Amino acid sequence: MSAARTPPTPFARLSFFDGVELRRGDLHDVVGHEARMLGLHVLAAHRTWGIALGLAASLDPSSTIVTVAEGAAFTSTGDVLAMATSSIAAPTTATPGIAQPTFDLLMRAAPLGAPGCVRERTCDGVPPVVPRVELRWSLAQSLAGGATLLGDDVRLGADVPIARFVRRADGTLAGPDGSERRVVRGLVRPHVAFGQSSADELTWNDGTADIWVHIDASTSGFNTTPVYFASLGGVAASAPLVGPWLHVESAAPTGFIARLVAGTSPAQPAAAQHTLLRSAARSATIAWMGVEPTRACSSRLLSSLLDAALGGSA
Repeated sequence: MSAARTPPTPFARLSFFDGVELRRGDLHDVVGHEARMLGLHVLAAHRTWGIALGLAASLDPSSTIVTVAEGAAFTSTGDVLAMATSSIAAPTTATPGIAQPTFDLLMRAAPLGAPGCVRERTCDGVPPVVPRVELRWSLAQSLAGGATLLGDDVRLGADVPIARFVRRADGTLAGPDGSERRVVRGLVRPHVAFGQSSADELTWNDGTADIWVHIDASTSGFNTTPVYFASLGGVAASAPLVGPWLHVESAAPTGFIARLVAGTSPAQPAAAQHTLLRSAARSATIAWMGVEPTRACSSRLLSSLLDAALGGSA
């Protein structure tokens, strides 16, 4: 008979209330949760990885030290790599037969138990909310014809290329070259929703010389006002009505006004025109589609995670 085991602690979302004790670990868990949600968002919605903020590389006056400015990147699994401004010495890897070898500077999550980290404040025994980051050099592969590829030890997605340098014969570096630098891309897929209202769902209202109805799109999940397209079907128009035509106005994330306009020949008073329009719209249906343009995601979460990684919140 197997020994009884204690079931794992279930996941619990943190909630804060006035008067409840707030522990350091609570704030740590909140930032960690935001990091995970941001990573899942980037992984699922954007399907991208690479540098998101900063991480510009530059050489010191001696051309032997590379400084990488603070910034953040995402791995192919959605993990956030946030780093303070850091420096790394020129590579010393032996390259027999290659007078001026090419090296790629990469960033990646440091292995668990790594002896050092980018900023000492994250080495206080408290697990970091985002992976510790390390910089490393990789010797590029030189091909016939002058082409240079990333080294065999590079695992794109886990390793994020920052810049490429050439090591001269005297040990100094030339660069940086950003040809292999990988940068995240924004969301390129628009948010599209559609619907159709039958005749018995449309409640028409009288306008000045037209009729109108509000089309509800509140369940479509638009965050900003989309571009709406609407078409009219099932109209039972007859003389002396000319038209009618559908016009979209007062667009909002939650819906729009569909206005039915028409002319008459010969001209009719407004009351008679309303009667003709209502008769024509008795069996009408409206099919619509909303397209929300692509917009950049808010940088609020990424900024908070960068602040935590640099010692501001964790």
